[in-house]
Amino acid sequence: MYLASDADGSGPWLYSMDTERRIAHKLGSGLDRYTSLAASADGRRLVATQASPKRTLWRLRLENSPGEAPAPERISLTTGTGFSPRLGGEFLLYVSATGTSESIWKQVNGTGTELWSGPGARVIGGPAVSPDAKSIAFSVRQHEQTLLYVMQPDGTNARVVTDALELQGAPTWGPDGQAIVSAAEDHGVPHLYRIPIDGHAPSLLWGVLG
Repeated sequence: MYLASDADGSGPWLYSMDTERRIAHKLGSGLDRYTSLAASADGRRLVATQASPKRTLWRLRLENSPGEAPAPERISLTTGTGFSPRLGGEFLLYVSATGTSESIWKQVNGTGTELWSGPGARVIGGPAVSPDAKSIAFSVRQHEQTLLYVMQPDGTNARVVTDALELQGAPTWGPDGQAIVSAAEDHGVPHLYRIPIDGHAPSLLWGVLG
């Protein structure tokens, strides 16, 4: 029995291994995360620490004058949990997790709407709102691929901009709203790429060419 994280950084999960055949098996549904594992002296019982994080969003008003800071206010979410918040004009974007999948939600005047979801998808870094707030970019890891999407603020017309990069971190819009900058790895080496949203090939902004 042992703990291990997946290649995408999720976990740690609880595994068992057949020591003779060297075959590993993940135990449970993949929803329970563990931080420690130990066995009793006789080897008949296990003791594990299970982590059950509850991610919430909060609002803090910024004051121009010095003085006592106002108390933060918790944002009520339709999904119950949320993380990676982004502001876009009159709306709030955030990522929510359900089981082994993550989705992107939009909240306007306290009402939440799911914009995008995919089976087994994990959002990388968080969504990014274009300078004119008319487009949303986000990276996901799904089916052993990393995909960069662009969609409209109401969740329609979601399309893949590129599936050719091993994307890392959150995407960022260029000032003209015609391209997205994202980190990506090439054989373990970090790079920065400019990715046009019109379908043209990504170009290297920074990195070491092999």
